Amino acid sequence: MVLDVDVRPVLTWGPTICACRSAAPRRSSCPTARAVFLDRDGTLIVDRPYQARPEAIEILPTVFEGLRLLADAGYLLIIVTNQSGIARGYFGTRALRRFHDHLGKIFADHGIRIAAFYYCPHHIAGRRPELARPCNCRKPAPGMLFRAARDWGIDLGRSWLIGDMPTDAEAALAGGCSPILVGPERARGDRRWTVVATFEEAARWITQDGGSDCAILRRVPE
Repeated sequence: MVLDVDVRPVLTWGPTICACRSAAPRRSSCPTARAVFLDRDGTLIVDRPYQARPEAIEILPTVFEGLRLLADAGYLLIIVTNQSGIARGYFGTRALRRFHDHLGKIFADHGIRIAAFYYCPHHIAGRRPELARPCNCRKPAPGMLFRAARDWGIDLGRSWLIGDMPTDAEAALAGGCSPILVGPERARGDRRWTVVATFEEAARWITQDGGSDCAILRRVPE
């Protein structure tokens, strides 16, 4: 008797990493990997401020479709997220890891692997003294991108960042990769980055229009 067994590989997801801590040894002295860095709240999931409950996760429209396009095009998918809720005392690092594990599983169940989740816990208005300071990992600073590039051998000049706020785009430009924002109402008036209406449009822009030359920054017509 022949059993009909599903032999598809089980996808996993990468770790949650505090970008501000010491990096692992460099994987490659000649970075070649391409990545799409992903803002989390307001880009991949509904933005619920200072939320760390896994059951509150709600994936935004066209995100699954867009992530599949990017993965199929060979891009590493890496989330980079400011998480000042830790500094402010709303939740801790364990809660954040549980949240990211749940989010990673949601994507894995849809055939999408997130390579890693990088976060910055700092904020100058934090209630935890050790975290109440400026940090070069907090967007719009590019520290999370630099850390991920070191860990994964990423060529930032051939990589992108998809976000929903100008601070995401500023981090991309400071890090040497190309920004694209989802949601024109939040980003009009600056021609240094591309703006589209949906996540899937952002992915198509990268894989079909802009991915061949990340050095050319363009904006969709208003």
